[in-house]
Amino acid sequence: MTKKLLIPILIIALVLGLISFWALSGSGKSPDSSDDSSVPDAEEDTIDYAKVQIAMSSHNNEQLFLVSDGWIYTTDFDAETGLGNFVRKTLDGKKTEILEKECDATYLVDKGDSIYGVFWYRDEGPVLGSCAKDGSGLKRLVEGAMDLQFVGTDIYYNWGESEDYSYYNVDYYRYDQKNDESTLILKQATYDNYVVGDDVYYIDDEAGLAHVYNMISQEDKALTDEYSVRFTIDGTYGYYISGVSEAESGKLIKFDLSTGASEVLTESITDQGYVIVGEQIFYANSADGNTLHVMTKEGKDDKQLSEDANIAYLYSDGEYLMYYTMLEDNTVDHLYCCKLDGSDKIQVDADTE
Repeated sequence: MTKKLLIPILIIALVLGLISFWALSGSGKSPDSSDDSSVPDAEEDTIDYAKVQIAMSSHNNEQLFLVSDGWIYTTDFDAETGLGNFVRKTLDGKKTEILEKECDATYLVDKGDSIYGVFWYRDEGPVLGSCAKDGSGLKRLVEGAMDLQFVGTDIYYNWGESEDYSYYNVDYYRYDQKNDESTLILKQATYDNYVVGDDVYYIDDEAGLAHVYNMISQEDKALTDEYSVRFTIDGTYGYYISGVSEAESGKLIKFDLSTGASEVLTESITDQGYVIVGEQIFYANSADGNTLHVMTKEGKDDKQLSEDANIAYLYSDGEYLMYYTMLEDNTVDHLYCCKLDGSDKIQVDADTE
């Protein structure tokens, strides 16, 4: 049955300006625009790039799913109204609990006893917030936040504005939860931002190039020379989809972060992204009906994992894969979950009593 996907925004910009940025006393504030690019001391621990590549590639696909304590947190869509509800489902798909009505949840993160995310409301737009794992006590932290990433206890996010009923990124901030304050990091429109150590990796808004910005030296360096989508690193190599500025499929490029030497891993990947887990890359193969494929990080041993067509928004936590299947009108058909080898696949949104 057809269910409307993210995110029908109905708010008028004037209404957003009047009510969205002044939601709750002591919380839900819009960021301060002061230009203070100071950053906390870098963590001394060695960066675990095996975790970075999973988290970064899932983050670039909007992180619409989260597995925590035997539950899948995601957005469920009403078949009649097309409206989304923030829900949690058991891994077998037999039980669903609505956590927040008429709310689409993106960039979901499990942090301690809380779930964080960017929650899109029909009458307000995006809100960075948190709630208990049963959905109670939802707190508004930053109005207008478009995404989020935890680094320690701080949250990095893009702040957006609306124009003609659409949202676009404006500036990039770090949010200090303890002091309820936001600090400006990048005063420009950027996308697919991800912090690794002292560096922020991002896509610029003008040419669509991948960059790395060091928050200590404030040095900014372009890493690609062509329009790049879903940029991810594994410590040694960078990965991105090219050739999708005017098409829905392109090539998956791998390049050496030190030398710049590059190679094409596949010429048939959709713009809906991919996830990297260990030495494998999971992606939607545009030459095979946008079905789920897996190959090595060298582009070898490519094989189909599932016959489900038109998959999108891949996510992995290192143990499970999750994805939507889409209909021709870009609405959600079903939500599936499986192991990394394609086994134990279930239709999570199956109708149950």
